[in-house]
Amino acid sequence: MDPIAILTGASSGIGAAAAEQFVEHGYTVINVSRRDCPVPGVETLATDLADEQSASQTCATLASRVADAGGAPVCLVHNASLMLKDRCDTTEDADLSLVLAVNVVGINALNRSLLPLMPARSSVLAQRNASIGESLSFEAASTAETVSRTPRVAYSPQTSSRVVWNASFGPREC
Repeated sequence: MDPIAILTGASSGIGAAAAEQFVEHGYTVINVSRRDCPVPGVETLATDLADEQSASQTCATLASRVADAGGAPVCLVHNASLMLKDRCDTTEDADLSLVLAVNVVGINALNRSLLPLMPARSSVLAQRNASIGESLSFEAASTAETVSRTPRVAYSPQTSSRVVWNASFGPREC
């Protein structure tokens, strides 16, 4: 069976480019996002990571797919990100909750559902779109995005170690 790449946010930009690369390398590619991926051969599971029911349904579908994949390696790529044009001094609680739901809680749900099922030779990658070539000043910083930039921890079955991702420093193996 072909290896599987599960990407959040592969409907445009870096996510779509990554999906294209995975397709070219023979992966079965699944896009988890609200919009379809424009890359031919990519399956989209329409999902709103900010909606608990939508995320839960996608987690169940993906868990079934991974479990039925016959031990094929899985690459889980967290690329989806919600950024608002807000400011630290004006961010509404509802806006912050929405950003955290997409950028942290939705990713945690996917990790919790899929990591225990992922066979050896699998991996988890976190790509934070906002960290590429960006520097934040206090005056211009988006509260929601700044808060969701806290380090993320994922398990890499292939190295039996934790991989810590921080937007400022990239991945670090522990």
